[in-house]
Amino acid sequence: GSLSDIRHIFKMSVGAAYVSFNDFIDGVNTAPELAIKPPQSDEEWYQKNLGFLAKSSHHIMNGTALCIDGYFQRTNMPSLSEVTNQIAYYSGHYESYGVNCLAGVFSDLQFAHFSVISSGCTNDNQSYPRDTGLVALIDSMPPELYVSVIWVGAPRLTHGVSTLRHLAMQHSMSVRGF
Repeated sequence: GSLSDIRHIFKMSVGAAYVSFNDFIDGVNTAPELAIKPPQSDEEWYQKNLGFLAKSSHHIMNGTALCIDGYFQRTNMPSLSEVTNQIAYYSGHYESYGVNCLAGVFSDLQFAHFSVISSGCTNDNQSYPRDTGLVALIDSMPPELYVSVIWVGAPRLTHGVSTLRHLAMQHSMSVRGF
């Protein structure tokens, strides 16, 4: 919940709520069980695919090894001392200032990747090529595996290099043969 909800429920001061919140974030960031661990071999990628197969009916996720999606994180309007183009952080779609994040997860909901990649006016399709970490992660996949891309309007990416060859896009799932 929000900090005001936490303060209300637990009858905390503003300072105590921030300390509690920061302790939680530090715990998540330092827990080895939650560390981002991308697959290091083709065999590990195939294991990730088996996780999706186990969760899908009729093998509809056959070939999927990773799901990626964008997330708009609301922020306050940045000051001119922080950025040179304040309006770039404004999203007309969300009617708020913020930043665009991209994340990749495996079937067990473990993060494979997370980045705060661009200002709030930038959509996921524009952010993806800028995210060299995510591009490298997808490039490390065996060519017969796929990435499910969740964002609406995701194009069929047919980039001439291997970077995007793995992306079989259908708004919420990868389907082989369709």
